[in-house]
Amino acid sequence: MAAVVLVGWLSNVLTVLNQVGATVIATDVIRFALPVSFAVSTVQLYRALSSG
Repeated sequence: MAAVVLVGWLSNVLTVLNQVGATVIATDVIRFALPVSFAVSTVQLYRALSSG
């Protein structure tokens, strides 16, 4: 009986860790993508203004 409880607890912990890991990875991606997209849009805006 204890083994079943232990396995269930371990799978819960692994699920939580997977969720946290996925969130951290997504946050890192967002943190990286936001400045990049901002820089790209700034360059596009600058080009549009300087060419116009």
